[in-house]
Amino acid sequence: MPKVTLLWMAGPEKPFRSYSFRKSTVYVVVGGFFVFLGLSVILGLSTLGLWASSSHYGSANSELQKLLTERDAENRTLKQELNDIQAKENRIRRFLGMNDKIPAEDERANQGGSGGTAPLDYTLDGILCHEEELLGNQRGASRERSHLAESLQEVVDFLSEREVEVRQTPMILPADGEDLWIPSRFGWRVNPVTGTGKEFHNGLDIAGHWKTSIIAPADGRVISTGTDRYLGKFVRIAHGSEYTTVYGHLAVIQVKSGSAVKRGDEIGLMGNSGRSTGTHLHYAIVKNNRYVNPVDYIWDRIDNTLALRSPPSDENDDT
Repeated sequence: MPKVTLLWMAGPEKPFRSYSFRKSTVYVVVGGFFVFLGLSVILGLSTLGLWASSSHYGSANSELQKLLTERDAENRTLKQELNDIQAKENRIRRFLGMNDKIPAEDERANQGGSGGTAPLDYTLDGILCHEEELLGNQRGASRERSHLAESLQEVVDFLSEREVEVRQTPMILPADGEDLWIPSRFGWRVNPVTGTGKEFHNGLDIAGHWKTSIIAPADGRVISTGTDRYLGKFVRIAHGSEYTTVYGHLAVIQVKSGSAVKRGDEIGLMGNSGRSTGTHLHYAIVKNNRYVNPVDYIWDRIDNTLALRSPPSDENDDT
């Protein structure tokens, strides 16, 4: 059997040693070494590939999480905006007497999808499920937008058919100026002059700068002007057969009894005449011979906190 001899020399001064191996044994050892080396290289490359793939997947998953979070926030914002629009539309319908056409709560709930508030699940299954949920919510929001468009068109048609009636309905703040506040609202209150006893306040007090412009909140005809012990200089306007408005404590009256006015026309200037503790307008609305809360008839600045805020702490209540 052919052999391979291996000489081992430990140093120049030392005797050498010889080792003999069969060639087959040498082939097995050398072959095994190269097999081991090849497997090691393959394993290393596989590990590197898995690491690169994992890193890429992690980056892609992070971007997907960010995208889903943004879409979820946008969907919630859209749902809230649609709910706000629906609430305002319902208020308009009640004001116009269209109560029978206000959608029920369960009907509204079916318009905009689930709108859930569960936290996001960023597992693969969770991401897929949440993406489907977002798509469902968006489809629901689209249906609700369509529903609101049809519903608002119905309100517009209703108003168009009753244009004269609408123009004779008080709908705007009767004071045209800035730095306005509400020192006293409609309803029971402590007497602001004596500081004792309860009295019913039949209007809304709107305080502001001296000679702030006072305007008509609807079309109508002036039925009386003059000076009253309590109201001071005042104006009364009839708006059709249903509404009458009253403006008290004026500094200047700029209309005459019997004259016609349009919504937005100036009728006087804010003052402090009559029983009053400061510059303001006393504004009252009478509907079918009964006083009603003027706040329910202010539409142009109802969401403006400046127009409907409370007075500064050092202000006194006015009459």
